[in-house]
Amino acid sequence: MKSPALMADRTQSAQADGSYLFDLLPPGTYEMTVSAQGFQTLRQTGIVINAGFTGTVNSRLQVGQVQQTVTVPASL
Repeated sequence: MKSPALMADRTQSAQADGSYLFDLLPPGTYEMTVSAQGFQTLRQTGIVINAGFTGTVNSRLQVGQVQQTVTVPASL
């Protein structure tokens, strides 16, 4: 999470069920970036947090592209 309301960006890892928690956030407008290996990174903006806010932000990641490079040396 990042926001002008924060002194520094905050990060959080998801639990096994995919849930996560950011607690004690000051009121403000936030941007959240969600990433996982093998998936496209998702950036959500305009998340408004008010005093006493408890809510859910759902993030649906899409499968990313898989790239692999194979080098085969020439035979002599």
